[in-house]
Amino acid sequence: MTRFIEFVVSPNNPVGGLTKVVLEGPNVKTIHDLVYYWPHFTPIPSPADEDLMIFSNSKLTGHGGNRFGWAIVKDEGVFKKMEEYIQINTMGISREAQLRALKLLSVVLDGNAKQ
Repeated sequence: MTRFIEFVVSPNNPVGGLTKVVLEGPNVKTIHDLVYYWPHFTPIPSPADEDLMIFSNSKLTGHGGNRFGWAIVKDEGVFKKMEEYIQINTMGISREAQLRALKLLSVVLDGNAKQ
């Protein structure tokens, strides 16, 4: 059986257009890359509510080297596979990266970031 994975990057870079799923079916898993899904980059017409979404604060805060992100995964089986892959592949995130990301998110949420 052939399986397909589709990455939907929305808004896409560099033009900022909101993109939609192209592939559909029982053998398709779609990953929504929402790294730029912030009102700072493009108008957001509705809340993100997909089965598998990945986010990052790297682009929002201008810290591309930080590589701090998170995922929202509704399918528990997919979540377990992702969790196992991350544990084996990265052996966790460094404490420094965690603290840096926490500080960046705190500043953004407090509204103290420069416009």
